Amino acid sequence: MKRIVFLTLLTLLTSFSFAQVRFGRPMPINRINLDECYELSVDMKRLSSTLDLDETQAGYLQAYYNTMVNDINDAIEEGGFVKQRQIDRAIRKNLKNMKKHLNNEQFKTYSTLLTLTFSNNVKTAILNKVEKDRERFLKKR
Repeated sequence: MKRIVFLTLLTLLTSFSFAQVRFGRPMPINRINLDECYELSVDMKRLSSTLDLDETQAGYLQAYYNTMVNDINDAIEEGGFVKQRQIDRAIRKNLKNMKKHLNNEQFKTYSTLLTLTFSNNVKTAILNKVEKDRERFLKKR
């Protein structure tokens, strides 16, 4: 019985030590600039050849991509607490529109590439933030 109580307490203490909450409030975390994560630059010719698109599909791709980028930029400029929701809505709208004009294999490849692009942009923003923090720390020494 003592072992069970001890292990339970040990588990609770270790979980609290790793938690990001202290006294009911989140601990401050250095935030990255999420606006950098949504900067997209895509080579349309290369994407069209990767997806094996015909001319009409390539036209739809260009139009829907431009609409998505404009919607994302508008959401970033507007700011506020609904910014992430507007960005998500723009991405979902783009995927919904592209689903109409691509076959299943093309759409799977397109959505994978779009997801990887955003994921890589987030990783790049995090690395930039870490590098800036490192430089700031080294200047203080």
